[in-house]
Amino acid sequence: MATAAPSGLDDAERASVALAANKPAAALAAFDKAFAASPELRKTYAPGYAKALAEEGKSLFENDS
Repeated sequence: MATAAPSGLDDAERASVALAANKPAAALAAFDKAFAASPELRKTYAPGYAKALAEEGKSLFENDS
C-alpha cells in the first residue's frame, strides 16, 4: 500500500520552481504554506528555503538599503 504524499508537497514543489525562476519572494510564500501544512517537509526543503531567504534578503537590500 502506497503512503499518501504530505499535504504541502505541491506547495514545496511550487516553491522550488519559483526559486529556480529567481523569484525568491514567491518561493518563500510557497515554502511557508508547505511547511504550515506539513512541518516534516522542513528537513527536506531546508536548503531551498535558506537560499530563498538569502536571495530575498539580498534583493531587499539592493532595492532599499
